[in-house]
Amino acid sequence: MKTLKITTEWILDTLPMSVYPDGNGTITISTFCFSDARWIELALDSMNIVYESYEMNDDETGRIELGWEFEILAIKEDCPKLYKEWMKNDLLNSTYRNKN
Repeated sequence: MKTLKITTEWILDTLPMSVYPDGNGTITISTFCFSDARWIELALDSMNIVYESYEMNDDETGRIELGWEFEILAIKEDCPKLYKEWMKNDLLNSTYRNKN
């Protein structure tokens, strides 16, 4: 029998999701897919990340969006590549916010 190794970074980097760094070190990720949501929660829980989760109903489409908000720093050790990418985007959003 073959063994498949899936990392938390692979889950958070590969599954389709919306990613929004707020410019203050916090990130929100969300998806409309319930099966992807279970994988995302598994990844976050495996890293012992403290997060706030939410469900929002899109009145126009009737779809439910599932989301998680947490500190970007929380993934630094387990997801170094993603951490750098998200921190870069967070810095860009911070710069943008400070200009306006």
